[in-house]
Amino acid sequence: MQSLNLSPVDQILNATSNKFDAEPDGCDALVIPTNAIAYGKPAFRVTDDEILLLNADGSVWDNYDMPEDGDVVAYIENLLSSIGL
Repeated sequence: MQSLNLSPVDQILNATSNKFDAEPDGCDALVIPTNAIAYGKPAFRVTDDEILLLNADGSVWDNYDMPEDGDVVAYIENLLSSIGL
């Protein structure tokens, strides 16, 4: 179970997930799907305020608000599943 007392970035960086790995990037966290189809490229950037869906070149494609329940890890896992990762 993830600690909802952590910031969104810290939730991602401290997550134990079979769907993604995470790397710090400045004050943000990059979400890297473990699915081979993602080619090891970040799919999301998580800030303390929003979740950004990234293009293959790292530019922002879309953004999402933080989940109301505060569980950023579960939300990211659901987003990854919804896009086939």
